[in-house]
Amino acid sequence: MDTPTHTGEDPRATADFLLGLRRALAPWQQRGEQERQIADHCAMGALAVPLHLAAADERAARFAREFQPTDAQQPGLEANRALFEFFTHAAAAIESFCFAAYAFGAVVRRADFPLYQTPGQITAGGVLDRYQAVAPGERFTEGLAVLLNAPEYQEVAAFCALLSHRLLPRQAIALEGWQLGPDRPVPEAKVLDPNTLSAYLTWLEAELSRLAEDLDAYAQSQGV
Repeated sequence: MDTPTHTGEDPRATADFLLGLRRALAPWQQRGEQERQIADHCAMGALAVPLHLAAADERAARFAREFQPTDAQQPGLEANRALFEFFTHAAAAIESFCFAAYAFGAVVRRADFPLYQTPGQITAGGVLDRYQAVAPGERFTEGLAVLLNAPEYQEVAAFCALLSHRLLPRQAIALEGWQLGPDRPVPEAKVLDPNTLSAYLTWLEAELSRLAEDLDAYAQSQGV
């Protein structure tokens, strides 16, 4: 069986921008200890994004190699492991991007982005809330809202949670009752095959590449 390929944005393009963002933050990293720590958080979160994208790409390819259409009801152990790790890395890429975006906001607009003692308090939804309060109407803010409200994101989050609690999930997974917030059910069922994973990865790379460009524009508007 041929491994499907996706046609999303090259994750290296996102990585190139994020490396550029790290260079732009260099002046903050040379200032006081607190500023340096925040800038480092931003850079570390940003650099994690292409790593998660590459890992998700590799797991999608592994799943395609292990996938057996004749055994659609119960994939093997290796296929299940690749499936779980794919959704884990896909979700982590989004979370890392949002974490970097929040840290960036704290660098350039400290009063508007409260600092927390534990990074776990910074969630994707919380990042969107802050940008909607601080930068309403900005292209980045609106783009982030589109990403986090997209069916693809809702499904990736649901599968990540669902597969965390099922040792051997079937490829045709019924998701009735899995709510991801008020009035946000995912589709009743989704068939997981190599083409499904390829489509998710295409969407994810394209969305994060677009958001990276929007964040670049916002950075320039803030004098960074």
